[in-house]
Amino acid sequence: QTIEKTVFPKGFSKTNALLFNEARAGKRILTLAQIKTVDFHKHILQHQLEIIIEEHETSLIWQTNGERFLVNRAGVIYDLAPPDSPLIVVEDLKNIPVSLKQQILATDFIEFVNFVAANLSRKTTVNVRQVVVPETTFELEVVTNEGWKIIFDTTKSPDTQLNNLAKVLKNGAKPRQYIDLRILDRVYYK
Repeated sequence: QTIEKTVFPKGFSKTNALLFNEARAGKRILTLAQIKTVDFHKHILQHQLEIIIEEHETSLIWQTNGERFLVNRAGVIYDLAPPDSPLIVVEDLKNIPVSLKQQILATDFIEFVNFVAANLSRKTTVNVRQVVVPETTFELEVVTNEGWKIIFDTTKSPDTQLNNLAKVLKNGAKPRQYIDLRILDRVYYK
């Protein structure tokens, strides 16, 4: 229905297939933030127009100002998130206002968050309770089920940081407040 309303804003009406402007319709459809690509196939003998779309994959949920938004792999907010979504939620502690169709995240940041969320419990015995961005997206804090935080630098390798975390935890570290992984080849904890 959304595609139909976008292509035919005044309502669907029969049109000559040869006169149908695919370029204009394609531009209209691509204004929808969740659409990645669009292609048209005209079946003139069957009197059909087939519109083939590819949607961006949803990567995570961005929470700010008490609202939750779906973010695609390109870092663009495209819809409000349903309350029962199983995706990882990243909370912005600065509560910067955002709007639909706005690019708010870099793809590198999204890949970093997804890598950490997928591999943290594999490499350690720690589970994610909450993911937080305190100031900028160059820093990521993961609150564990035990209540302490893991502080990551999103500009460095998530695999290296997780390996360092695993080594420290295997060697008997018992953090109460945090483990800081931001400094290369060093791990600080309190």
